[in-house]
Amino acid sequence: MRSGLVLGAQLLLRLLLIAIDCLPVLTKLMGGTTAYDRRVARRLVIDEDLHDTESRLQEAAELDTEIDALAARLRGQSGGP
Repeated sequence: MRSGLVLGAQLLLRLLLIAIDCLPVLTKLMGGTTAYDRRVARRLVIDEDLHDTESRLQEAAELDTEIDALAARLRGQSGGP
């Protein structure tokens, strides 16, 4: 049978190790927003805007290709230029 002192010391040691393991997260939460966090957030917004712009340009290019294909088909059907 184990003694209460050993069980108490074991519990205390486990809690201490858990607290040490959580320190980086706690430090980040207590420290608030840093300049680096603001830069990363700005970069994410810029990346999202860039992706949206590239998507719209890709859609426009696809539409232009479809329009050109339809125009070529119409020219072919009418027999003239």
